[in-house]
Amino acid sequence: MKRFMLISGLCLFTIFTLLPIVLMIFLSFSEDMDFFIGGDLSLTFRNYRDIIFSEEVFFGGYIINSFIVSSLSACLSLLLSIPSAYAFSRFASPFLSRFIFLFLLVTMFPPISTVGFLFQLFSALGIINTYVSLIVTHTAWSLPLGVWVMYAYMEKIPKDIDRSALIDGAGLFRTVFYIILPLSKPALASAYILLFLYSFNEFLFAYMFTVDESTRTVPVGVALFEGLYGQIPWGYIMASATLSILPVIIGVLFLQKYIIGGLTKGH
Repeated sequence: MKRFMLISGLCLFTIFTLLPIVLMIFLSFSEDMDFFIGGDLSLTFRNYRDIIFSEEVFFGGYIINSFIVSSLSACLSLLLSIPSAYAFSRFASPFLSRFIFLFLLVTMFPPISTVGFLFQLFSALGIINTYVSLIVTHTAWSLPLGVWVMYAYMEKIPKDIDRSALIDGAGLFRTVFYIILPLSKPALASAYILLFLYSFNEFLFAYMFTVDESTRTVPVGVALFEGLYGQIPWGYIMASATLSILPVIIGVLFLQKYIIGGLTKGH
């Protein structure tokens, strides 16, 4: 009975998770979105052809912008997370570690609470509609997530490894760079993917801090398809969403063993 309940629950969860993705892919090939209410069902590649080759859509530019912003912000956030997580796991007392960790969680408040101030600040600095404004905000808002993932993993690494390295003459930097980081590869992969996805999917900052196609990311570009065409082009939207998730899925599948190891061994 327990096995039946477990299998049934997994099947329902899988269907619930995959059904929106399957529907999105199916709609991306549909030429007439009215087939749900009695229209003709016809499949076509026109939606993909238009968003890839049409200069008016500029979807390729959105993809490039998203990958530039997401990659750089994920790298910066991860670089800042590593020394913070190592310090929390090695030098802070248990009480102080919990306090700092709780403080990091509290800092993950809704971005809308500061978007107005940040817009005025970036306007004064002249970096509105640039990659810099998005990279800075995405790095700052994703930093607690990076620290949390790296701290949870580094805390499980025995501290005797550090002591042995220091006794053998390795400095703190060499200990972290040549010993702790190689042992933390699963956590690094997990953290980078999560940070990348956070930045790639972020909408509010990308919407407020960009003005034209030169810096708009995929979520903002897809959301503005309605304004470009006067009506909701569901075929273009679904095709764009399908293409935008393919590189992410490929990256996750490629790093799957590291991600699973980082998420399981760190808890």
